[in-house]
Amino acid sequence: MARKRSIISTAQDAITGAARTGIRGARSIAGSAADTAAGAANSAAKAVTGTALSAVRGARRLVGAKKRRSPKRRAAGRKAAATRRAKTAKRAAKRKVSARKTRNTARKKK
Repeated sequence: MARKRSIISTAQDAITGAARTGIRGARSIAGSAADTAAGAANSAAKAVTGTALSAVRGARRLVGAKKRRSPKRRAAGRKAAATRRAKTAKRAAKRKVSARKTRNTARKKK
């Protein structure tokens, strides 16, 4: 089972290896432990830098100048919205009329 190597476990492995292989082996193991620690620190720094950059970009989007759509596009949007509103109003009116008709027929049956 592969597990994430931490600095502590690497150091423990280095000590165990040093006991087994002597001074020469200890030097090479200590070097690899130092490399692992440096790599971990580098990864953490990259993550922090990335987070900071994305936060700055988000803030720029919120605060910066907004891009304006062309007048033609804006007019087209208004026209489409007006059409949608008209359709909705028409549907509502139809529903109202049909509801009134059913109410009237229900009264007559009584």
